[in-house]
Amino acid sequence: MLSGFLRSASNYPDQTAIIINGNSFSYKWLLNKAIGISIALTEKNPNHELVGLYTDNNENTYAALIGILLSGKGFVPLNHKFPNERLKKIIDDAGIETITHCQSSSDRVKELAPASSLIVEGLFSDTIQHHYKLDDDQVVYILFTSGSTGTPKGIPITNKNFNALIRALDKRYTLNETDKVLQAFELSFDVSLACTFIAWEYAATLIVPEMEGIVAVNSFKAIYEHHATFVTIPPSAIFYLKKLKMLGPIKIPSVHTTLFTGEALPYKLVTEWKKSAENTVVENAYGPTETTVWSLFYKLDSGTEAQTINGLCPIGEGLDGVNCRIVDEQHHDVKDGERGELIVEGDQIFKGYWHDTEKTAKAFYIDGNKKHWYKTGDIVVKNSEDNIVYINRKDNQVQVNGFRVELGEVEHAVKKASGHDSVVVLAKITDDYTDLYAFIEGTFDQSAVMEKLKLSLPFYMVPRHFVGVNPLPVNTNGKIDKQLLHKTYLN
Repeated sequence: MLSGFLRSASNYPDQTAIIINGNSFSYKWLLNKAIGISIALTEKNPNHELVGLYTDNNENTYAALIGILLSGKGFVPLNHKFPNERLKKIIDDAGIETITHCQSSSDRVKELAPASSLIVEGLFSDTIQHHYKLDDDQVVYILFTSGSTGTPKGIPITNKNFNALIRALDKRYTLNETDKVLQAFELSFDVSLACTFIAWEYAATLIVPEMEGIVAVNSFKAIYEHHATFVTIPPSAIFYLKKLKMLGPIKIPSVHTTLFTGEALPYKLVTEWKKSAENTVVENAYGPTETTVWSLFYKLDSGTEAQTINGLCPIGEGLDGVNCRIVDEQHHDVKDGERGELIVEGDQIFKGYWHDTEKTAKAFYIDGNKKHWYKTGDIVVKNSEDNIVYINRKDNQVQVNGFRVELGEVEHAVKKASGHDSVVVLAKITDDYTDLYAFIEGTFDQSAVMEKLKLSLPFYMVPRHFVGVNPLPVNTNGKIDKQLLHKTYLN
């Protein structure tokens, strides 16, 4: 995972590796800082394989990420925006014993776990010697995503998984040390890692905008001020930029490549983006976290609009090394033009959920040749141009601002916070945004419920709308009639 960064640091030591919070740091500085952290980690906890990476979102966080890998360990991002209850679950589930962080976060880290901590500011090494070596099966990171049972779901990615992604991207793109790559996602979201390491693979400069406030606006400013060339953003970002009338009047001619990711891509948002990024090639990058960030790509062209379904752009075809099939409920291939579930196979695909064999077994289909196909849960169709087009989710999962959310987990939290068992959470999905609505049977104090939810759920999982419905409607099977709720309140 680190080979590209180490090669860039060797060949271009004085090149700017990262611009963050308005400050620039060279490859040499970042490597020396990381080596200092790796030495301290090895002395502090020589045997444990996983380290918590508290996201202070500064240069020290990125140095710590490299330092953890240099020490032969994997990292687990601990998003500082997440509530304590969720972070404690992640720390406990991953068995984390050491957390890297900045001095300013010491009090918060002490609240989270009995884990020992490593303050990284004072750590630095003048040597460039290191002993980096990771086996293919070494877990390089674990991301914990929303789980339907109310417990975060651990997705371990190995060195082999991530290197397969980088090799595939290397065949698709040709960047160099003059490029500037935007990284506008929290490190607990896997797209951040793809952006980071594709930049360092080519000795390019990574640009990280201010992560507080409206990130879409901060990102646009960073693109403009630092002349970013390679940009990755969620489609929902265009909603904010359009609303603030930034697209069109402000030009960003430096951008030669734009990847839209994290959500289904409406074609009309692309046309809005190109009012400012007039010189860019646009690609739609698709992939569940289990497939190591991205697994399918589609490059937009003059014929894209004619290929859209429900206004959504195709997700294209598998990256090099990723095999794709569209199957029915019995895992038989459907005919072209028929809808089915997308399943994928290849070196990028993870091996299974962290400490959850039951969930792992449900996630895979093993064919007659013993190949393990990951079932994405996405309903898709292959069009006449041989491009795969996303239709909708098979299960109860949605994307909110690029984050994957299990509605069942939100329902579980709302039940606990409101004290009511009859709760349904639905998503209203538009071209611009995904809004969560909580329907509750019984009386409740909305402000009190929201405050409790903020203590247990990440910000993006807290519903913005609460509706009291007495009683909640049921269908002929005696189940809550979600279709009627959606038709009555969300259409």
